Amino acid sequence: MSNTSPPHFDFVFNDADGSPSRAAIPRGARNLFSAILSFINHAKINNGGRLDRMNIGPTGLNIACVLE
Repeated sequence: MSNTSPPHFDFVFNDADGSPSRAAIPRGARNLFSAILSFINHAKINNGGRLDRMNIGPTGLNIACVLE
């Protein structure tokens, strides 16, 4: 959380060369939801659809479908 009043969440991840990057998450009422969707999308695209050893597709958590 980068700001407490009103709350603003950022999604920070390691890019291809290993340096930290920050996704552009818009401010507003749906900020947390947008940050969670960015996290799921990052796991789907850059981590082979996995969170650690758990699949986010239909054979695991089944949350990848929210992006379709």
